Amino acid sequence: MNFKIYPAQQKDIDQLKYNLRPEDEEKCIRGGMPSGAVALQYSFDISSFCFVSYLDDKVMSVAGCTEELPECANVWFMSSPVVDTFSGQKGLLKSARWFFEFCEQYYPILYGQIYKDFTGMCRLLKKCDFKLKTHARDKEQFFVVRERKEI
Repeated sequence: MNFKIYPAQQKDIDQLKYNLRPEDEEKCIRGGMPSGAVALQYSFDISSFCFVSYLDDKVMSVAGCTEELPECANVWFMSSPVVDTFSGQKGLLKSARWFFEFCEQYYPILYGQIYKDFTGMCRLLKKCDFKLKTHARDKEQFFVVRERKEI
């Protein structure tokens, strides 16, 4: 398998937005967006940084971060069914860690939200040093935070 990460472009978003995993489509709708395609385009448009990962020349996922405050960014991730062929491997964890470490160069605090029933993504976030706490307004979600480790 040939895995690569690039800065995302509009053509990558166009390839992914109508081929999202059902879980990602559901996550967007539960979060109040009309569709995953709309959520992905909006997220891409407002992101400070956005990267696409390819597996064997197919879009696997797009991840981005959006500045909320000068020291704080919201991170997000959406994927195609291609990720299911890769997620059992350490490569997905390695690429997630790379992305979070890249974002931390600019934002010492990364955060996001994840529905508790997305157990695979919750495990991945824990392995990437995020702390998961029940969301104050929506008990079905975790509020996730990762703070840069000072050396």
